[in-house]
Formats: sequence, C-alpha cells, structure tokens
Amino acid sequence: FTATGGDVVIKSLKVLRSGSAAVDSDFSTINVVTPEGNLLNSSGKTLNADHIVTFTEDITIPAGTTKAYMLSADMVAGVGGGNTPSLSLYSVETDSTVVGALPLAGNAVSTNTSVTLGTATVTEGASVGTVTKQVGATNVNLANLQVSVATQDFQVERLTLYNSGTSAAADVKNIKLTYNSATVATGVWNGKYLNFDLSACTADCKITKGNNKSYAVYGDLVSGSSRTVNLDVEKTSHFLAKELNTSVYVTPTNSASAMTNTVTISQGKLNVTKVNNVPAQNVAEASNGIALASFNFNVQGEAIDVSTLVFKITTTGSTAVPTSFDALTLYDAAGKALT
Repeated sequence: FTATGGDVVIKSLKVLRSGSAAVDSDFSTINVVTPEGNLLNSSGKTLNADHIVTFTEDITIPAGTTKAYMLSADMVAGVGGGNTPSLSLYSVETDSTVVGALPLAGNAVSTNTSVTLGTATVTEGASVGTVTKQVGATNVNLANLQVSVATQDFQVERLTLYNSGTSAAADVKNIKLTYNSATVATGVWNGKYLNFDLSACTADCKITKGNNKSYAVYGDLVSGSSRTVNLDVEKTSHFLAKELNTSVYVTPTNSASAMTNTVTISQGKLNVTKVNNVPAQNVAEASNGIALASFNFNVQGEAIDVSTLVFKITTTGSTAVPTSFDALTLYDAAGKALT
C-alpha cells in the first residue's frame, strides 16, 4: 500500500480464496502479516460461504510511505492433495481514492499430502514462580521458554508474549530475549502484547532436529507499584518457526499458554538517614539561622511525594527546652527554604 497526498486509513479489507482445484476446507485460518511481522488479527479469520474473509482492523499508511502486508494462511492437518489454492486482495474500504485493479491475486500453491513436516514445541522453561521485585529493579527475569524440535531443523523467526498481568507497557522497559545470556532480540510493546523480531537472529535461533534451546526474558521495572507482570504465549500463531528442509512455517504445539511467572512490582522506598554535616556546637542565646541537624532522603524505585515531616527536639539541662526554639525552617540541599 502506498499513501500519497496525506495519511491513508484502511477501514477494512477482504481476502478471497480462489484457485482450481481448491477447497475452503484446506484452510484453518486466514490472516494478514504486518510489515513489523505481527498478525493483523490475533486469532485469524475463517472463510465464509463466498470464500471470503473480512478484516476490520484499521491500517494506517503514513503519507509518502509504502507498506508491504502479506496474506497468510494456516492449513488443516488433513489437507487435500493436488489442490492449487491462491489468496487475493479482493477489496479495500477507505475514504481515500484507491488506485489499482482489484482483486490482486497471489501465486497459487500446490497442496501435498506426501510431505511429513517436522514438529516444534514451545514450553515453559525454568519457572520464575510468583515473586515480588522492587520497583526500579533492572534486568529482572520475567519469563523462560524452551523450544524443542523433531524430525527437521528449524529457525525461530518471531515470538509474541501476552501480558495477562495488570502492569502497563510503560511500567516495564528495556526488555530483551536472551540465549546463553546473549541478547538475541529486544521486546517491543503493542498494547498488552510484547513482540520479539528474530529475523536477524541466526545461529542462536536455529535448532537442529531432536534438540532444544532455552530462552529467557528480562526487563527493567521502572514504575507500576503493586501491579503484576505475567507473560504467556497466548496463541500458537504467536510463535513463528520455519522448517528449514521445506521452508514451510509449521503450526507449533503451544504448551506455554499458562506459565507460572507472576512478578509483582513492589512500592518504592524512602530511606532517611542522619548525616554529620552539622557538627556538635554551642549555640548562643538569641542566635539566628543556626543549623541544628541534617538528613539524607534516599528514594528508590519511583518518585515519592512527602506531604508531612515531623521532627522531635530533645534537649538536656534545665534551661534549654524545645519551646526556646522558634522560626524553625527546613531547607533542601540547594539551600531553598521548604517551610
């Protein structure tokens, strides 16, 4: 899609299944892959009686840019052999003028029942468990996953995790996916979904047949006191792995949809300590502007508003009493009077 003369919003688009011979029953779901490698619809759509699926998610193409979207499909396990289906962009709904002849058909593909594909399984790795971490903590382990493959070699190309916890995207930043402590991808939030683009990951994301690899998710807890982070692989379509023998993307077995990794973000802390910036001294009667004490306020995790401070004055001897002090003033480190 190319937008000229301003931003273009696509309100809906329709995809047609065509081909001869071809049947709708070969298809489990139809979807659209965005330029970022994400799925336009989290669950995918099924063909109706007219061999059409309709996507109603808005797509915005910024002015002066071209964005490539890919039509994709998941095939059923019992696909019929010898069929040659194709997918076409059938129609586009937008307030802008559409230039181009629709439908635009993709290449036909041949279904084959004689090919046995390899299998890929994603499971929870070492359990994070239910833990509480201080707000402000960095490099916190949020989730662990293990990917196992059989029969053929695989390349893992994308991973999407869903946060079923109460934290917001702004609460957890600098997220990374690691293998053997090396970062293989950085996480990008899209609402409650956390996306890892592994297209640039080579050897660390290649898994040879009969083996497995373990990956870990880490992030910084920058805010969100009392909120939780709970990451899962919500759908099989959120894990993209390509079988290298046939260059076919295989529907994985998803055993990581309910992982035990609840991380609660605790509240910030305020530590108050006395510092010896004010030495012990004799104070003359009727003196003004005398420093009496100094304290250090150390805030950890997030900003804290202090509304009230109460100080107790302790005196010794018979003549000095707390009521002898007046015009008490609190100053910050820059010398600005606070009270």
